[in-house]
Amino acid sequence: MTDLPIPFSAPMVRALIDGRKTQTRRALNPQPYQLESRSGYWNASGAVGGRIVTSDRALLDLYRKPEPGDRLYVGERYYQLSHWEPVEGQLSKGGRQKWAFTPDTDQILFDAPAGETVRLGRHHKDASTVAWHKRLGRFMAKKHSRLTLIVTDVRVERLQDISEADAIAEGVERAPKNDGWWKSQTSGQLCPTARDAYGDLWNSINGAGAWEANPWVVAYTFTVHRGNIDERGSADGH
Repeated sequence: MTDLPIPFSAPMVRALIDGRKTQTRRALNPQPYQLESRSGYWNASGAVGGRIVTSDRALLDLYRKPEPGDRLYVGERYYQLSHWEPVEGQLSKGGRQKWAFTPDTDQILFDAPAGETVRLGRHHKDASTVAWHKRLGRFMAKKHSRLTLIVTDVRVERLQDISEADAIAEGVERAPKNDGWWKSQTSGQLCPTARDAYGDLWNSINGAGAWEANPWVVAYTFTVHRGNIDERGSADGH
């Protein structure tokens, strides 16, 4: 059993909390590609001389992390009182001074603090002043996570192989007062199927044309448990 972080956008965190989301898809990196010289064979490393495999199952064996039984702690947007400090003796690749995000309290908020000015990053003229900062989910410490996912299934497939049922499990929303239709995540327009709404969601997260590119993805199915991952004794929650 392995504990791993996984970031989610704010709308997807809401879907997890609401019980609408029990699957997530992430593009494989690097993408496998089919060998021109060997029909039916794939280079799964994205580089010449990499692992050569012959099936989706073999691809899964290479990319299968996390695995069923593993636990994921959700990283999400948060707010924290903090300041920035220069890192002594360290420069960026561009030769500039490196700075470290330095919390002034262990407390975090999941909603923006009312009536407070929130900084989105290091202030170039006033880095050392303590202020509320908005932080991305990928920066969230394990101890602050409030949602734990337990992986029940993992598979590798092309993005557009997603079924209607799987698109619903991805957390797309039905359009209010329009039975049978689904809500676009970007424009708010109506979509005739959950797959269409999910394609719109994928593009909103990964950029225009990302759905049409139909990349290889790893699809995780999971159960959602409220509470920090370290409060759970085992993968089954006991």
